Amino acid sequence: MESVDGKVSKFKTVGFADTTVAFVRGQVLGMSSYGDSISVDTLPLALIRFQSIDDSLYKDICADIDGNFKIDLDAGVYNVTIKYFGFKVLKINNLGLGSGEVKELGVILGQGQGITECIVKEDSVYIQPQEVDK
Repeated sequence: MESVDGKVSKFKTVGFADTTVAFVRGQVLGMSSYGDSISVDTLPLALIRFQSIDDSLYKDICADIDGNFKIDLDAGVYNVTIKYFGFKVLKINNLGLGSGEVKELGVILGQGQGITECIVKEDSVYIQPQEVDK
């Protein structure tokens, strides 16, 4: 079994609400490689953790049977960790959420062990993942 890196496939603002909290919805997929073939499947019950960068707040959520999730959070900047058995952990650092923003976040976890880290600079702008030995 070959190791595959994960990545952020989508991060964009899809709307605004008249509220003080932010909303994030998205989907967790997994990419596997066997020989010459690559498959991408939904990852049901993947664990997603949103943790404020000052570590004062965190919220966990599990994806549903189709890999989809929805969560509401206080506006702020978060580090996000996504885990699923048999796949690399994906860490997304400095994910900014404004009051009333509705964001869509799509991720693809890569098969194997280890951690892949990404930094989201702005909507639709990503730094390529770098493999982290931890």
